[in-house]
Amino acid sequence: MTSDDPGDALDAALKDAGRLYDSGQRLEARVRALHATLDFLKSMGFSPTQLRPLGDLSMHAMHEHLLDMHGKRPGPKPKSIPQQLLWASAAAAVTVLVSRGSNVTRATNTIAKAAGLDRKRLRNFRDNINRGCTHTVTTKMYDEKVEKWGASLSEQVMVDALKTLRPYC
Repeated sequence: MTSDDPGDALDAALKDAGRLYDSGQRLEARVRALHATLDFLKSMGFSPTQLRPLGDLSMHAMHEHLLDMHGKRPGPKPKSIPQQLLWASAAAAVTVLVSRGSNVTRATNTIAKAAGLDRKRLRNFRDNINRGCTHTVTTKMYDEKVEKWGASLSEQVMVDALKTLRPYC
């Protein structure tokens, strides 16, 4: 039996983060602990404005993790977490609209315009996600947004969410 109590969820998530930390996966543990804390505070009614400093800290920690994973390998460094989140969220919004019966071109144009992204680049980015040609973090962000937004959010709510991400990029 699972509990719907936010305190229980926070406790479990922090225990998992502690185990990761003890196993040497410190950056991953920090990110998970921050996310669990943010989820808990959201469930307690804190506004996004109040939580913005913790969200920024979380994005910084995730970006450090990506840079650490990239190391000194040749090639471009990973894009910032806000940029990856914006592109992954936009691609997810397109997927959700298509799953609801919209055609790909209309959905891509609508979301690209709302997010201030190039429609052709968005379509190519979404195609690359579906081909498995993107970073695992980006793919995870995309999958989480598709699952979260799935059948429950209206097109307008998704568009508004993308507009709030845009200033961070």
